[in-house]
Amino acid sequence: MSAIAGVSSTGNPGNAPAGTFPFRPAASVRLNPWPCRYLDRVSTNLPHVRSGTGPQPTPPEPRAWGDLFILGGGGHALVVAEAAETLGWRIAGFFDDDAAAPLGRPHSLHTPASPAPDAVRRGVGWQGAPRIGSLADWRLLPPGAALALGLGHVDVRRRLLDVTATRNDLRWPTLVHPSAEVSPSAHLGRGVFVAPRAVVHTRAVVADFAIINTGAIVEHDCVIGRNVHIAPGCVLAGATRVGEDSLLGVGTRTIPRIEIGANVTAGAGSVIIRAAAPGSKIMGVPARPVAR
Repeated sequence: MSAIAGVSSTGNPGNAPAGTFPFRPAASVRLNPWPCRYLDRVSTNLPHVRSGTGPQPTPPEPRAWGDLFILGGGGHALVVAEAAETLGWRIAGFFDDDAAAPLGRPHSLHTPASPAPDAVRRGVGWQGAPRIGSLADWRLLPPGAALALGLGHVDVRRRLLDVTATRNDLRWPTLVHPSAEVSPSAHLGRGVFVAPRAVVHTRAVVADFAIINTGAIVEHDCVIGRNVHIAPGCVLAGATRVGEDSLLGVGTRTIPRIEIGANVTAGAGSVIIRAAAPGSKIMGVPARPVAR
């Protein structure tokens, strides 16, 4: 498991002894399940810009603890943004190479012809967030800004994490949807996203920037490496270990005490009953190696 040893949730990876997981207990990072109220909701008024179109603006420093910026503007960004708003964050802007990314477009679950006043009062729908610029424009962020990864693709996330590691002055909040269940004895790293109805059970460890997606179950004593994506509906039996940068596709299952190496891709619906070598691609019932 050297692929996931020695990671740190403190922002200073070099301070962690090799082979340890110095994460904060989940109880210390999970926010109130009801939307938080904070005093200053003043907008940062970030302009919409396109990368490479002249001088880039410098965003002002966010003035509320709840101002959150998102890297990415696609489908996963929508999920992260909605969860963050439920927890009381305000989406101050996002970065994406697509000028028409979904996160920037208004959307409502109800048409004007068939309004649902009660749903509208509860805030159903999305008014869109300001697109600040391309993915590379995250460098515009001022010190102390809070940033979340809104991209689900493991390789793209890894490249962005390698670049953003040059900035130790950014905050990466851990986001746990109110409907998710995280054991008090579990440990979550920074930048982790736990989606609706997911379960992180007793003494499980989830390293920095991992995704535990919708309805996934991470059972007792599992160890999930850095930047791992556990897709919707996965079930990881007790003491499963997953190396960094791996993707377990939708509905993947494991038996207890399975070792999955770093940079492994498991196809949707796979049932993993034996160890998976680092860098391999597996799929099937039971899962077997296939050519990449």
